[in-house]
Amino acid sequence: MSSAPWGAKAIRRCRPNAIGQTLTLELRLRPGLYRFGVRAYLDGGRLSRPAYRFLRVLD
Repeated sequence: MSSAPWGAKAIRRCRPNAIGQTLTLELRLRPGLYRFGVRAYLDGGRLSRPAYRFLRVLD
């Protein structure tokens, strides 16, 4: 990822209860409020209902 002049770095770790894995996001974002949505693949190629989380980035 290229370095941005504002350089705010957000690291978010989350562990969904239904999945035994930890998801780590390492992003460079401008200050603000972000909404992330995640969907998992289910049996038969279907997608789960989206799970949303908010992330506030401060400078």
